Amino acid sequence: MPTCPEYRLRLFLSVDLVGSTAFKARFGEARDQENGHPIWVNQIRHFYREFPKFVTTRYERTIIGAGEGYDIYDDFGPSIWKTIGDEILFCCRLKSVEHLASCVRAFLAALDDYGRYLDAENIGLDVKGSGWLAAFPAPNISVEVSGGPAGDQDQIDEEFEIRADQEPSKFDFLGKGIDSGFRAAKHAASDRFTPSVELAWLLCDAAHQMTFPHNFAYHGRDVLKGVIENHPYQ
Repeated sequence: MPTCPEYRLRLFLSVDLVGSTAFKARFGEARDQENGHPIWVNQIRHFYREFPKFVTTRYERTIIGAGEGYDIYDDFGPSIWKTIGDEILFCCRLKSVEHLASCVRAFLAALDDYGRYLDAENIGLDVKGSGWLAAFPAPNISVEVSGGPAGDQDQIDEEFEIRADQEPSKFDFLGKGIDSGFRAAKHAASDRFTPSVELAWLLCDAAHQMTFPHNFAYHGRDVLKGVIENHPYQ
């Protein structure tokens, strides 16, 4: 018997290569002597392949370091949702504020780790990150795009949403929460992780609980096209 889906919050995290356009132009058709591939292709492949490993490794360390009780989050770490150009998007269902703090801490550490790798390579690339939250099954929705059993997607049940939790790469997520998150992500920089207002609020709560040790900074207000009726977003 299908059951009505539970309310859930999902965390979305974005990492983008900074300087990739200039990098591709600078190396042009120059090829790697070992495999014959264009140098820029190898570097993009490395990013797609290795950055998710950095996230997984850091998440596992964060969960282990958090101590007793955090093992319940082992199967709920950020996993790849999709890639867009030089950007990788991650998604996971949140279980608590502590879990949220662990996910973002791991992601920030992965950004630092991969940034140091790029600095050592001295190729003019860096990474920037952002994050946001979205609630399901309303006001945002999950849409299966591949790999699932045939059926009427107008009848969304808990089993459907669980599959979206477990394999986000087979789903798309649509709604105002997703749209505003992408808009806010445009303000990220290599030295500044940019959270949505909702994510920042919960991270402040986590910091108050001593589970999120990072600092916060306010950089002003700006209009995000189509978000909150074009009023300044802060």
